[in-house]
Amino acid sequence: MINKRLLIKSLLAHNDENSFYDKKRQLNLSHREGKAKFLKHICALSNSNPKNNSYIVVGVDDSDNSIRGVDFFDDAKLQNLINAYLENETKRDILRFSKVLNLAKNLTYNNEFTDEKISSVIKLFKIFAKKMKEFNVSNYRCVATHAFREAINAPMLIERIYKDTGIKVEIISTKEEARLCLKSNMVFRKKKNDFDLVLDIGGGSTELVLMKSLTNNCNIEDFEFISLPLGVINLSERIEVFGLDHVNSLLLKTISNFKNTNKKKINVIGSCGTVTSICAIHNNLKYYDKKKVDGVVMEIGDIKKNCQRIKKMTKKEKINHPCIGKYRQELLDNGIIILESIIKIINIQNILVSDRGLIEGMIEDYKVL
Repeated sequence: MINKRLLIKSLLAHNDENSFYDKKRQLNLSHREGKAKFLKHICALSNSNPKNNSYIVVGVDDSDNSIRGVDFFDDAKLQNLINAYLENETKRDILRFSKVLNLAKNLTYNNEFTDEKISSVIKLFKIFAKKMKEFNVSNYRCVATHAFREAINAPMLIERIYKDTGIKVEIISTKEEARLCLKSNMVFRKKKNDFDLVLDIGGGSTELVLMKSLTNNCNIEDFEFISLPLGVINLSERIEVFGLDHVNSLLLKTISNFKNTNKKKINVIGSCGTVTSICAIHNNLKYYDKKKVDGVVMEIGDIKKNCQRIKKMTKKEKINHPCIGKYRQELLDNGIIILESIIKIINIQNILVSDRGLIEGMIEDYKVL
């Protein structure tokens, strides 16, 4: 049996961290992000020293090596967490991070990515590559959507990404984007089979996916869809270039030709930031919490009421709102314009709020491999 006191004393005699031990002041295993971060540290130590034992010392300050200790520490809890990860390795969500690049912005004007955008993309993909190396990722899928379908220099950027990082990027079709969006929301379809339509208002496009007799495999033949070249990022540009009447006419013409949306009442799954933000604001959340919006059913009257509520807010109020903020206020305004136009055309009864999208759809694909 290892004498933990002697082991810790021996480890701390080496002031600097190295390949066989790491110091952490504390661990937060009460939420998902804390667990993922802890597992990341374990993987990093294991990869740097695969043939020998490695240790994480908790309760020690990184800066001066002083022992802070912890109020309570349960070895069994850590072991159960690691065991759960090892037993379900292919199905466990370990790490998530994101950065908004607004790649669809200005494509209406010049139809290509600027040098500044390209640099931002390359910088971000280098971070992806580093993370993938840390976790020894060999099997992956990296997809690009509307902005890459539109930009004339997208093939050049994809080649550059591969050259600089080794990551292969796949530009998916509107059909595949719709399928993944639908796949991510099949969990709601199983529980509440009266939801017929999935709505996804993205950055550069908006997808409406009509459910038919779907199987769990969610094949292309199992659903109908339309993809509109309007999203929360490029809507302002489209209105400036073509006019609001043209945009509304495009929405009306496209959606009116969509089969089965003229039934008396239709229930919709809203799988987009616009709908999740409206739900968070409706529930007066002090900060955005996925668990408190994902799966919530809102009546269309409440959706309309909160759209009006948000439209009456000043720019400053939106920026200071905990569920909107500086970078989302214009996007939310544009999302509401699109959502209200769709509501006028389709007779919607309820919207089930979904904080799920492309990523979750790909994860669901991966689970059945």
